[in-house]
Amino acid sequence: MAGEIDDGGPAFAGRLASDVAPGMSLRDYFAAHALIGLIDQLVVAKSDTTARAAYFIADAMIAVRKEAFDHPGDAA
Repeated sequence: MAGEIDDGGPAFAGRLASDVAPGMSLRDYFAAHALIGLIDQLVVAKSDTTARAAYFIADAMIAVRKEAFDHPGDAA
């Protein structure tokens, strides 16, 4: 394995009680929205292929987001 996947942290950051599940990660949130776009564009593929594409897009979004935070003066 190429290492641990960066999930971007919690999608909805906030204070949580110690016994509460943290909810979805930012990666899951991005993937869900990417999936909506893929389905909306009528991407015809196996379900697992479409799901993998959604997470591929989410990983790219997290990478670009990280770059923006590392270099805030650079335009996207």
